[in-house]
Amino acid sequence: MKDFLEKIQLALDEFKTPNFLVPDSHRKDMLAKACINFLENHGYFVKQKPTVLKIVKNNDQLIKYHYDLLEHRFNSIGPTRDELKDKTIAKQFVNYIIESVGVGYQQALGICANIIKVVITKHDEIGLNDRKMLASFSIYGQDKMHWVTKKAMGIINSDVEREEAELAKADKLAEEYLERHKDLDLGFANLEELAKL
Repeated sequence: MKDFLEKIQLALDEFKTPNFLVPDSHRKDMLAKACINFLENHGYFVKQKPTVLKIVKNNDQLIKYHYDLLEHRFNSIGPTRDELKDKTIAKQFVNYIIESVGVGYQQALGICANIIKVVITKHDEIGLNDRKMLASFSIYGQDKMHWVTKKAMGIINSDVEREEAELAKADKLAEEYLERHKDLDLGFANLEELAKL
C-alpha cells in the first residue's frame, strides 16, 4: 500500500510543479494512472472514460463538423449534402455509439466526432482510397458502411493502447528511479496520514 501511496504522492508533486518539458495533459494522466492503480489494487473496478472531442453539442453540429473538416482537409472535394438523409444517419450513428460503448448522448457525440476526425485524417489506413467516398455523411451509415465505424474505432483503440504502453513505460522508469533513490528523504512524511483517508 505504501508503494501505491508513494506513486500517488509523486504524481501529485509532479502535477503541482510547473514544468514546460512535460505537458499538463501528461501530468494529469500520470496522476490519474497512479490513482487508478491504487483503486484497482484495492479491489475496485475503474471504468475509464473514452476519449471524446467536446466540439459538438448536437447531431446537426456533428454533421457540420464532418463537412467543415472535410473542406479544411480536402478543399477540392465538393461535399454531397442531403440534409434529411444526413440527419437520419447522424441519429443512427450516435445511437449506435450510445448502445455499443454504453455512454450518454453528449459523450457519444464526442466519440462520433473523434471517429469522423479519424475517418477523414486516416482514410487511407481505413481503406477509403477514393477521397470522393468521404464527400457524403453517408460514410457513417450503420448499415452497409458499418465497417468504416469499426475500423475507425479500431484505430482509436490502437492509439489509446499505444499511449497506455507509453505511460506504463514512464511508470516503470519512475519506479526504477524511486528504487534507486529510496534511501533519500523525499519529504513523504505524511504517507501514514494519507493512508488513513
